[in-house]
Amino acid sequence: MMGTARVKGNSITISGAYGGDGLPRTTDIKEVWEAATPVPKELYDLWNDGGGWNSCGNEATAMREWALENLM
Repeated sequence: MMGTARVKGNSITISGAYGGDGLPRTTDIKEVWEAATPVPKELYDLWNDGGGWNSCGNEATAMREWALENLM
């Protein structure tokens, strides 16, 4: 699945479960980092051990709940 995220006038092409074909997406666009909410270490650890490959792992429910809580 492909998509585009728009943050403060910048467009970023994303794909996969977390934007980088199943891996975290990185960018060097300063405005994106300034607007971002970092994923808490607990969720990062769940993702790292979640067992997903080309998709979400067993961390998906916790990641979704956190994302919904942090929508602006």
